Amino acid sequence: MTDDELKALVASLAVDSKNLHAAQRVTDEQIKLNAITQKATDEQMKRTDEQMKRTDEKLERMGITLGNVTNNQGDVAEEFFFNSLANDTHLGSIHFDDIEKNGHKRRGKTEEEYD
Repeated sequence: MTDDELKALVASLAVDSKNLHAAQRVTDEQIKLNAITQKATDEQMKRTDEQMKRTDEKLERMGITLGNVTNNQGDVAEEFFFNSLANDTHLGSIHFDDIEKNGHKRRGKTEEEYD
């Protein structure tokens, strides 16, 4: 290798080293920015998780309330039909000989209710 070739090689290595350092600085800045962005994302995820927990609790309460309303409506309907049939044992063209309120039957692990 000649002196000129060696000088050219050293010069190109210096340029490559300078370019590498510049690229590393850019990468370091990107890493810092990513860390800041990740922290903000983590905080938002935490707030979202907390909100979802509150929403789940609210939906649970609404489900219980809706279930209670449905049960109450069912009780009202059962009472209405029982009282109606107590006064007149006909339902349209159907005639009932007798009526019974809330009949229960159990055989083994099977339990039935007839309204």
